[in-house]
Amino acid sequence: MKKIIAMAALAAVSAGASAATNLIVDGSFEQLSQVGPNSWALINQATLTADEGVGAWTVGSAAGGGSVAGLEVRYGVAGDAQSGVRYIELDGNENDKISQTFNTVVGQTYSISFWFSDRTGVAGSSEGWALKAGTYTAGIPGGGFNTSGGNQWQHFTGTFVATSGSTTLSMWGTGTSDSYGTSIDDISVSAVPEPATLGLFAAGLAIVGLSARRRRQ
Repeated sequence: MKKIIAMAALAAVSAGASAATNLIVDGSFEQLSQVGPNSWALINQATLTADEGVGAWTVGSAAGGGSVAGLEVRYGVAGDAQSGVRYIELDGNENDKISQTFNTVVGQTYSISFWFSDRTGVAGSSEGWALKAGTYTAGIPGGGFNTSGGNQWQHFTGTFVATSGSTTLSMWGTGTSDSYGTSIDDISVSAVPEPATLGLFAAGLAIVGLSARRRRQ
């Protein structure tokens, strides 16, 4: 019985850990330490790679076919981050596109989660974002006029089914390319547990709970 309980507990812990694993490197942009408090900067690709490592974020032009000045990273300027202290804006000197490739399992469902905010004091026509992950696409145009004086973070979630052993997540600005755009923070991608895994997780927790109750009695 003790062996069964131990195995169930291990299965429960493993299922929970698997469901929570973020496949994105530096989804909150906290590793970009060159940007200090109350400042912002355009971080070029060489610096991005040096700080985050190979395989993390790459930055390019949303229009394609051209280089950009860098990824605009902010720390306490025009609003606070949703997670940590740093976040990005998808329009540095122009509409930017960020991309990251990660390992996936064919046929597995994955969840995408992040936060976005229209920039304060900027017309809705300058805002907006779009994304692509495998064959999955999504996007939201700029909203109304944000007069809050800071960020008003909104949460986005979506799911996609992997069609290959690796998937690239790309996100880019879609409003007027004028150096003012939508802010992004706290990006994550994680596998969605299969129903059988969720059942095992629940059963494991139930067995562990029953064992603890019997010990108390």
